[in-house]
Amino acid sequence: MLKRILPTLVLTLFTFCHSFNAVSSTSLDDVMNGRCTVIDLTYPLNSSNAYWPGPSYSPFKYEIVATLENNGVFSGIYFTPEHLGTHIDAPNHFKNNQISVDKLKLETLIGPAVVIDISTKAADNADYQLTVEDITLWEKSNGLIQNGSIVLLNTGWWKKWNDYDKYKNADENNKLHFPGYSKDAAIFLTEKRNIKGIGIDTLSADYGISSDFIVHHIINGKGKYILENVANLDKLPPNGAILVIAPIKIEGGSGGQARIWAILPLQQSLTLTRSNNIMRVVDRKRVLPEVTIGLDKEETITLATILNKSEIEKDFCLELLSQIGVVLKDDDFREEKE
Repeated sequence: MLKRILPTLVLTLFTFCHSFNAVSSTSLDDVMNGRCTVIDLTYPLNSSNAYWPGPSYSPFKYEIVATLENNGVFSGIYFTPEHLGTHIDAPNHFKNNQISVDKLKLETLIGPAVVIDISTKAADNADYQLTVEDITLWEKSNGLIQNGSIVLLNTGWWKKWNDYDKYKNADENNKLHFPGYSKDAAIFLTEKRNIKGIGIDTLSADYGISSDFIVHHIINGKGKYILENVANLDKLPPNGAILVIAPIKIEGGSGGQARIWAILPLQQSLTLTRSNNIMRVVDRKRVLPEVTIGLDKEETITLATILNKSEIEKDFCLELLSQIGVVLKDDDFREEKE
């Protein structure tokens, strides 16, 4: 018997992705018809955008050259370094005999996102570098990084985006301080996990005080790309999203501004309501079949609760979950571990 009636609870696919490696069933038709969630990982271009603070670099500039009032058309011109704002580093950025940004193929610019959060560690140490141990700890909770993934590093540095001085974080000797990937992590991801590319929410995949840019050399040397100044990484689950990257096509360019989207199934939020001992799983369109559960005490409802507390058949549970866009493998039917 329930000791009390719990309020309406929200169950998110973030939990599914974190603990059960949910597979998105989103199709192109879903994307075209708005039946998915799209998160823009791109900062808008403007004069406040962060750019590499080198002597040959300059801020973004935009000028209006025609107006509707005076010319019957609205138009402008802009000036920007390739590596400003949310952008991509093509493989030729640090290595000869690697392809330029205009040669990147579509299939390499679409892939499953892996989001590793080191924001707590970076908050304590601005020079923190992602380690192989960080990666393997992520894999213990989320499963092995699959081939063709795009690894994104959430360092929490996005919080400084609107203050360029804090974002580049230069000391009195003009040395920059912000987190990045380590050499060993870059080697591990390219040689052991066969990723398509990496991304980060800072100015560079190499940590700020790097002088040899070894991560760039390793990643670009393997024909992989790097995404920098990526926005909204805090809004993504550890896995389950699909990235779509659309870089500007500069002939022979070493990179350039890129629009980046993360696509997630529409049913990110599922509402679980209970009346007596009946739980109803409700998505945005319909009430799904009832699931009867019994709880001895007040506790948070999770996917594991449904699977382990209910008396329904596994096949029925699979069907129920498939209707809300969640696909589980047989070995995912296990008790959730803390």
